[in-house]
Order: sequence, then structure tokens, then C-alpha cells
Amino acid sequence: LESNLAESLDLLQQVVAHPTLGKADLQRLQGDRRNALVAARDNLPWVANRVFGRLLYGDTYLGRPDVGTLDDVAALRPADVKAWHRAAWRPDNASLVIVTRLSQEAVLPILEKTLGTWKGSKGKPVKVQAASPTPAKGRALYWVDRPGASQSFVIVGNIGPAFDPAQSMARALGNHPLGGQFTSRINLNLREDKGYTYGARSSLDSEQRGGLFTASASVKADTTAASIVEFLKELEGVVGGRPLEQAEFDAARSSLLQGYAGRFEGVGGVLRQFASADAMNLPPGWVAGFAARVDAVDLAAAQAALSTYLVPANLAIVVVGDRAPAGPAVEALRLGPLVSLADEGRP
Repeated sequence: LESNLAESLDLLQQVVAHPTLGKADLQRLQGDRRNALVAARDNLPWVANRVFGRLLYGDTYLGRPDVGTLDDVAALRPADVKAWHRAAWRPDNASLVIVTRLSQEAVLPILEKTLGTWKGSKGKPVKVQAASPTPAKGRALYWVDRPGASQSFVIVGNIGPAFDPAQSMARALGNHPLGGQFTSRINLNLREDKGYTYGARSSLDSEQRGGLFTASASVKADTTAASIVEFLKELEGVVGGRPLEQAEFDAARSSLLQGYAGRFEGVGGVLRQFASADAMNLPPGWVAGFAARVDAVDLAAAQAALSTYLVPANLAIVVVGDRAPAGPAVEALRLGPLVSLADEGRP
């Protein structure tokens, strides 16, 4: 509440500058995280995405799950948490984004009295190490066995480009007609036409230092091989004999423009947009310039951008499901040796 802004910011200053990070609290959180990780083993999409990232980015920050592993959680000690907090949580490594109807003149004095007193540790802030990707060369097929599963989760993809403000909209508009919306080619094929799944999508997830392009779906177990065939057909077609058409490109542009306003629903939505732009070091006016960036991309630019990160000859394919009934048909596709993996993406 605005009437409690000073008290709220004072409490926030205490949390970021002087957290207790006690042993009992850590043990409680370790227990919660351990239970969540064990339960997640039954979540096929979660396992598949975790394995996919590990395969392509290895033991780097883009290859490791952000929730950790059971071994990571068990090994954590209060001293580790405190050392990390000292190195990472510091005012010269932080930004503050505020969404309010109050004027800047009214808020700044309160900020100076509260967060303005925050003093960080000496030395340079923690720097994230650059990822070392291992892109798929040719087609590689991996399976995480889940005996008794009635569905398979399938991911097809490869390393994607790091985020580039100049190319981000062209890349988005290239993927949107392919698999980024309900009326995309992939979803209309696997869901509406074939009935293999409740929904199939593709996405380009770009971070500052790397990214992933994926097409994925939860499919009926007995359609696992057929689903892989249809995924490959759509990926090959869009950069081959069936490039994007003007009508589907126009529909994708309209979808992005009409959906943009929904991102600003509520104060939290507005905050997320500006905080994200700040975290990615995007240029001034980035949030307000969305529509202009959409209008600046034409069909040829979207097609060209898609072709830079989608190379159908080089794809990793990960399946999480019951191998006994579904595996033989997948092996019969002759996409390469079928490698068995554990939950962590290791043989």
C-alpha cells in the first residue's frame, strides 16, 4: 500500500542487505526442494526439457537445471548460501524497477532513506561464465525410459542463437506461424489433423549468452514414432519446399500485436515488462516500441531469420516415455542409434 511504502521498503532493505540465512530455514527449504525434485520425476515434460538442456549445454549454467539436483541440494551448507549472497546480492549488481502512481519526487526521498543505505561487499560482482554448447551434428536420438507411461514427451531441436535485439522480432515472427500459436503448422498437424496430442508447439528461447530452439509435445505413446515423423516433416518443410506464406505470416503478426496488451494486465504485468527489459540491457523505448518492431519485419525477413537457426539435418531428439511398446517403431525410423539416458541426461 502507498501509505506503507516507507515501512515496506525498509523491510525490503533488511531482507536484501541483512538476511539471516539460518541453518533451520535452509534445512526446511532443502526438504521442500528435495520433495519437489522427487515428484518432478513423474513430470515427463520437465524431465525432457532438463535432459535436452544438459545434452546441448553440458555442465554450464544453461545446461544445469535452475532448481538444482538432489546431490546439489544435499551438499548445500549455510556458509555456501551466505558466500553467494555476499558476492551476488549487492547494490552495484542490482536494478530497482518501480510501478506506481506516485511521482518520482515523492518516491526518491523514501528510497534514499531505505535502500539508499544498502552497502555491498567489496570486490567485483559475480560474472556468469559463458556457456559452452555442444550443438547436435546430424540427427541424434535419446530416450529416458518411463515404464508404464501412457504418453511420451517428445522434444526435437538444437542450439539456438543468443538474444539479439536487432533480430529478436524477425526470429519470433519466423517461429510463430511454425509452432508459436494454436493455429501454427505444428499444432494444426499433430493436434487438429492427426489427433496425436492436445497441443504441440515450437519455441526459440534466447538468453544473453545462448539459446535453444525446440519443437515439442506430449503425445499418445503408440503415436511416438509417427509424431517424430510429423515434427520432422514440418521442420524440413518450413525451410525447404513449404516456406512461410503471406497469409500465415500476417496472422502471426496480428496475433503478436493483439496479445501484447495482455502482458500489461495489473501492476505486476507492467513491472515484469520493464524489469525484463532492464535485465536484458535493452535500449530505451524497448517496451513502447513493440508494435513498431513488429511492423518493421516482413515475410522475407522472418523466413531468413528462421533459416538461420533451424537446420533440419542437425537435430537432437529426446523422448521420455515407455520404451518397451514405443521404442521399436522409433528405432525403425533409422534416425540414428537410440541412446538411453538417465533423468540427469547422463548415460
